[in-house]
Amino acid sequence: MKKRTYFALMMLFQTSLMSCGGSTNGSVDTGGYSIEPAEVGDKVVRFADAFNESKWVVVDSGNRHVAKVSASMVSDFDSTQKSFDKDLTAHVIYDNETLPLVYQISKYYDAGDYAVNLLEAGAVDLASLKNVDSIQTYDVPATLSLLPKPANSWPLTSLSAIFSDNLTQLNLNSTLTHIESSLGRYTRVIPADGGALAYQDGFLVDNESHDLFAISSSLGGTITLPRSMKALLRCAFAQTNVTITGLHLPANVTSVGESGITSFNFPNLAKFVVDEGSLTLENDASGNGVVRSLAGAGTSTVLVPPALNADPLVFNDTAPDVRLDCLYKHNGVKSISLPATTIGFSSFMDLKASLTKITLLHTGAKPVSVSADTLANLSSSIAIKVPSEMLSLYKADAIWATIADNITAI
Repeated sequence: MKKRTYFALMMLFQTSLMSCGGSTNGSVDTGGYSIEPAEVGDKVVRFADAFNESKWVVVDSGNRHVAKVSASMVSDFDSTQKSFDKDLTAHVIYDNETLPLVYQISKYYDAGDYAVNLLEAGAVDLASLKNVDSIQTYDVPATLSLLPKPANSWPLTSLSAIFSDNLTQLNLNSTLTHIESSLGRYTRVIPADGGALAYQDGFLVDNESHDLFAISSSLGGTITLPRSMKALLRCAFAQTNVTITGLHLPANVTSVGESGITSFNFPNLAKFVVDEGSLTLENDASGNGVVRSLAGAGTSTVLVPPALNADPLVFNDTAPDVRLDCLYKHNGVKSISLPATTIGFSSFMDLKASLTKITLLHTGAKPVSVSADTLANLSSSIAIKVPSEMLSLYKADAIWATIADNITAI
């Protein structure tokens, strides 16, 4: 009798727990469910992918995974929406409850041969290309067929892929409005007939960034760059022009970057001039047409007219490190003199054909620093002139000692 009574009481106790939302393992289930990613924080889906049944789980109030979310449980999930990297809401039916499922569609899509950023305007930005370093000529396509529908019919309006110096010609499509890409120094940008990016008054300028891509070979004499322009890209002088003799830069130009490296394509350009009011560029006080940048630690030469004849060209830079790349193929500059403020110089371009002498005026406990790679870009017979009190330091330096016979006192 006692055993039957005890059993009946236990059954009654368990029934009462379950009716109150309890369980026989001691935890309490309030009945509050939510939908969470199976991997914490991973709510991002790829564009146009079907619902992934292993990606989402039903979680109870005790943070326990109680069920996987199958496609049949979901409504309002659409991974083809033009809404990227922001929260979207689908709905899950579970245990007679409608639960929100929050997800995001990634704008980035890797199609194998290329990767893109999808734009909410229903357009595409080409972000990268397979084997890009070997591309010499590239025709920007109108659409990208490897993308899933409907993105494979969206126009390609933006280009942000990074190209190498091997790219010598970029043929634009008619819908491209913006090029954010790093183009090669020698890249000639060819707009499409009737395209959104086109020459205006002889200048090819980006519609959004207002950076200069190219100057038409039809321009001549002394020209002034557009006042809307913000920067010269490094391919700005890639299109050969033999009739321009002078170039004015508006005060609003913020950067000329590495454009000076290819200014040799304008062989008769005798003078660069920066208009008054520039906060980032200045003319050399000598009036020789050289332009220096005011950005960084001190001033540094960035544009040297390719038609300039100088022996020597005196660098009036105040920056501690001087780059000589802007002298590339400037055959009129036979020698240079670097000021006492210079503690190092470099060149990634080959200067063997023109530069015959470098005078270094720096004095101190150490010689001016230079890399073996830079010396390799100078003629093996390059004459190096240094203050007499520095001569022994240069000849004892591990790198300078490799051309010790070329180093003499001023």
